[in-house]
Amino acid sequence: MRIFRKPTLSVSLLFFFFFFLYESSMAADTIRRGEFLRDGSNHKPLVSPQKTFELGFFSPGVSTLRYLGIWYGNIEDKAVVWVANRETPISDKSGALTISNDGNLVLLNGENITVWSSNITASSNNNNNRVGAIRDTGNFELVEANSERALWESFDHPTDTFLPQMRVRVNPQTGDNLAFVSWKSENDPSPGDYILGIDPSGAPEIVLWGRDKIRKWRSGQWNQELE
Repeated sequence: MRIFRKPTLSVSLLFFFFFFLYESSMAADTIRRGEFLRDGSNHKPLVSPQKTFELGFFSPGVSTLRYLGIWYGNIEDKAVVWVANRETPISDKSGALTISNDGNLVLLNGENITVWSSNITASSNNNNNRVGAIRDTGNFELVEANSERALWESFDHPTDTFLPQMRVRVNPQTGDNLAFVSWKSENDPSPGDYILGIDPSGAPEIVLWGRDKIRKWRSGQWNQELE
């Protein structure tokens, strides 16, 4: 006859410890109101569901300045495709990403000063339900919980990299031009000398400009044929 005994305290603690380690090892792909993605020695980036992209803090090249960015998760050397605070770096590892009281994504420095924000119109409704999520497309979205509608997305604010499912567009009436701007150097992601986008005047075509606003290259008008 078998005698089943209640697990001892040590076995129960071992099980709890294993479960805790398992839960801790699971990478999150979202950040919610009241949560912080912090830089520093214990920094863990957000990881998209299929581990294709990661969002977190990095220093480019030999620089010690800190930026919030998105990179491919399956490439050993960080291939950064988007940078939030490219013009407002943080001087140390005190940065933190969170969702503010007005429902915006905000990046704070060690003095709790906002150095970057999604800057969408504040709303009094459902601000507590907003979630920042990194997608397997490389898009970082601010959405209402349990909703697929993006209130803000990094694809609408590109830096220097075009990814699949991105759209390059221009609105001549508002002056809105989703252009790609080169890094200043491999050590500095601030806006560089070249801009790529759709020509806001005349027939639509892709144009490369210098900072002097002089065209360096153009694609020619689309003839509706694919080579």
